[in-house]
Amino acid sequence: MSIIVQDDEAGQGDNPLAGWIRDRLLNGGPVTFATFMRWALYHPEFGYYSVGPDIGPRGDFTTSPEASSAFGRLLAIHTSEIDALLGRPSVFHLVECGPGRGTLALDLLDELAGSYPQLYDRLRYWLVEVSSGLMKAQKQLLLPAHAGVTEWAESLEQLPGGFDGALIANEVADAFPVHVLENRGGTIFEHFVAVGESNHLCVITMPPSDQRLLDFIEKYQIELGPGQKIEINLAAEDWIAQIGRTLGRGVATVIDYGDTSPARYSEARKEGSLLGYRGGSVTDNLVANPGKQDLTALVDFTAIEDAALANGLTVVGLTRQANFLLGLGLGTTVTAVASRDEELSIALANRRGLHALVNPEGLGKFHVLLLAKGVGVENARVRLSGMKYANVG
Repeated sequence: MSIIVQDDEAGQGDNPLAGWIRDRLLNGGPVTFATFMRWALYHPEFGYYSVGPDIGPRGDFTTSPEASSAFGRLLAIHTSEIDALLGRPSVFHLVECGPGRGTLALDLLDELAGSYPQLYDRLRYWLVEVSSGLMKAQKQLLLPAHAGVTEWAESLEQLPGGFDGALIANEVADAFPVHVLENRGGTIFEHFVAVGESNHLCVITMPPSDQRLLDFIEKYQIELGPGQKIEINLAAEDWIAQIGRTLGRGVATVIDYGDTSPARYSEARKEGSLLGYRGGSVTDNLVANPGKQDLTALVDFTAIEDAALANGLTVVGLTRQANFLLGLGLGTTVTAVASRDEELSIALANRRGLHALVNPEGLGKFHVLLLAKGVGVENARVRLSGMKYANVG
């Protein structure tokens, strides 16, 4: 066992979650970084997402819905195409995982109500949210305007089994707890969190906690160089399995930042991809101030696809967000053209927002993965406009 990093802040007594974690570790021993990450992000009282993350241009991070309302309007088009693909079922279930403050839900529902009223009348919009704080914010934003169609659930298991419809997950999988592995002297070790000197939290290495981690390395033929670190997201695979069990007929749309194998585990990322964010900046210590910073890692879209195929889903396609949104009409049906009575500042802000969605150095390079069940893949590829430019660039 060796200590990799020691926290200089969490042991100072001013962070209730740090104290809670420290007590658990003193009583039960070290835990995997995945367990620590789950506590830090999702502890019901003090977790980062339970308290409510600071989302937006001046916050810890900015998401596509916060960048521009066009994101929700374009996803409304995508939703209407899925509805048509399914033959317009009598009840169309639209599930959003990790809905944040409810910004995407509001834009999407407003657009469906205004432009697709027949679909809106058949709609049940599920917000799957584990944070009571965020759930409260979502209800304040969406009610009473959309009270007739919105419902909340804490997990996919609470949804009606075998529903017809669509699922949207925008920047969800990158926040699932990950296991961290490292090649130390030719041996694969896993990162654990323990209590070190002066009662501070620290990261140590121990043998891997789960055989699935070593199986994952073997399956994808990952060659770890000396000192190289990688993250393995077993929770994402479990989540995909839940989608496979819950979805009857429809399309799941997974939008996130990540990469595909083998590039996802390239030695060019020797330190791995796990990062902490606070106040819009990368933080220096992942175990410092648990509950006060976001923790996130690149999504492995190859592993997501494989998990989908193993759980009754089919892969419609994988593309970049810029291509996906352009296919749905960004720049044609949805533009930044200002009306005569629109203030210049508003017009410029709208233009900046649209550019942010397709910026190849930012949100535009996110991956968009479409997974289907109960529908023909070739038919979906032709009829879903987001796949129009899937093979471009």
